[in-house]
Amino acid sequence: MFAFILTPIALAVAANALPALSTCQNPCNVLGAGSSSSLSYNFTLAALDVNSIDNSTGTALALTTGPPGTSGEASTWWLSTGSGSEFPTFSLSSGILRPNPDAAESQLITHDMSVLSGEAVEFMVMQASSRVTNAVNYCAVSDADNIATIALNGDANSFSLCEMTGSVYMLVYKVSVTNDGSYEYDTCVPKRVQAIQL
Repeated sequence: MFAFILTPIALAVAANALPALSTCQNPCNVLGAGSSSSLSYNFTLAALDVNSIDNSTGTALALTTGPPGTSGEASTWWLSTGSGSEFPTFSLSSGILRPNPDAAESQLITHDMSVLSGEAVEFMVMQASSRVTNAVNYCAVSDADNIATIALNGDANSFSLCEMTGSVYMLVYKVSVTNDGSYEYDTCVPKRVQAIQL
């Protein structure tokens, strides 16, 4: 008799767990139709005003040298409005946003880093022989015209460009007055990040 009582309870628990399992398998599913953890093409990134139309030009984002590091083997780089970059394109695969090095920097690899509220979007650059686990945080949401908006931690609406120094702006996730001092909060402007297919 005890088994007959436990069986329906066990089935109910298992049935309720199934939707959670599929969401965990692909965290991009919470973003709805057109969302994916991968894009089949390389792209550049642009920061657009949140209300601009999809085919707007926006502000180009480049991977630029971040704060001085303590490791001789690796350095931290930011997404910013700075000019030039040894990493001219990006790719998105299985939730990993990866800056791609140009031919002159082919001995380097990049790893995306976990990004918390109030922090800059950062990447670690190191020698190709190094091994670091990537953070799996990114998704793309493509519209009917196949224009993809980048999301971080399941959120495409919390990016901003914030002034660092010398009129260079860095990409920040969920800006905060209490940040690490790398940007000025009162200069931050909300943006949407778009993948521009090459």
